[in-house]
Amino acid sequence: MKCPHCQVEMGRRVAKNQKVVLDQCPTCKGLWLDDKEVDFFVQEKSLLESYYRNGLAHSALSERTCPKCQKKLIAGTLPNFEIQIEACSLCHGIFLDNGELYTIIQRSTDPIRKSVLKSKTIRDKEDLPNFFKRVLDADEEVVWAEAPHPWGYFLPMLVAPLFILATLLGFQSIQRHLLRIDPRSIDIPLPSEQIVIEKLNIIFAVFAVLYALVSLLRYRNTYYCLTNKRFIGSSGVFGIDFVSIDYSRVTDLQLNVGVLDRILGTGSVYIHTASDTAHVPRVGRFHPHKIFSVADPYSVFKLVKSLCFRNK
Repeated sequence: MKCPHCQVEMGRRVAKNQKVVLDQCPTCKGLWLDDKEVDFFVQEKSLLESYYRNGLAHSALSERTCPKCQKKLIAGTLPNFEIQIEACSLCHGIFLDNGELYTIIQRSTDPIRKSVLKSKTIRDKEDLPNFFKRVLDADEEVVWAEAPHPWGYFLPMLVAPLFILATLLGFQSIQRHLLRIDPRSIDIPLPSEQIVIEKLNIIFAVFAVLYALVSLLRYRNTYYCLTNKRFIGSSGVFGIDFVSIDYSRVTDLQLNVGVLDRILGTGSVYIHTASDTAHVPRVGRFHPHKIFSVADPYSVFKLVKSLCFRNK
């Protein structure tokens, strides 16, 4: 079997600490891996799911040919590894230039990638909501995507309604005490003050229902996504607003984990840019520069930091 690059006969080599025999070129040190042999070098097999499902990203025909099938190889980016390789579409073998296998091994043990994978938040474009797919570029790769944690999102919203309810109940209790009204008696006509309180209770009930409905609609439209180019966030009640921040614009990052977040395992990541001093509209729990109440916030924070560093 000849090397796709040098056309020199390749030799057999047993990979160190691995139960697999590879074909290596004695001249350029390139490696040929048969179908699924790359699995032996990747600890997190989930990293390869996108490749086995969709193939290489940004693929195009290569000038090199498969040493087994004599068919033109496909050149492209290995998803989740950000490395250019060549593969055969017929026998599914992979050709790696010198040093590329080491890069795959190194990136497969990246703690950021592993921790995000464990939280099952790395997704393909096809897994995103339909309204979110429309804002992605054709060559844009999804690194991480997630909706806010439901408990972490809704529990802080209950503070205001509960405060209003406690105020109304306290006011009603004081009024009953002052007017010496027995609420269990149905024969005593209610005075005008008590009628006002009952109307306030009805108004509060209507307000609570509308508040819950608006919050639910906003939650359904709130989504966060990190791609290889930028951060994208969405929110809205009836319509959907999007915000996009290129990593090159990010000046600072902030991680917030409150008492409730520590119980739920959630947290929020603030993304600061040079234009933060300008007026930025804020709607409900969504802030254009905030990833609110997401699971495993420490891994998300490190991932954003890593993406910003690579795109500087």
